[in-house]
Amino acid sequence: LAEAVERQRNRMAEIQELKNNRIIGEDHRGLLSLRQVPAGDWGDYVKRTVEEENTDRTLLMRNEAKESNRQLHEVEREAWS
Repeated sequence: LAEAVERQRNRMAEIQELKNNRIIGEDHRGLLSLRQVPAGDWGDYVKRTVEEENTDRTLLMRNEAKESNRQLHEVEREAWS
């Protein structure tokens, strides 16, 4: 879990920049989604970054749900808002 938090921290500025440029957004489950895929290698990199971020977010939300004895969808909704 600590590794997931560290990875998120390391990509935080980049995720925010992608949001600001409207390349990605967040869905109702607190996960990232691609709004548009840039061309070429940059597009592949953005897709991979979004997948990695979503993997870490899911891991942390599942852990939060387990520790707080709540349903995953409750934690997802909370993360989204």
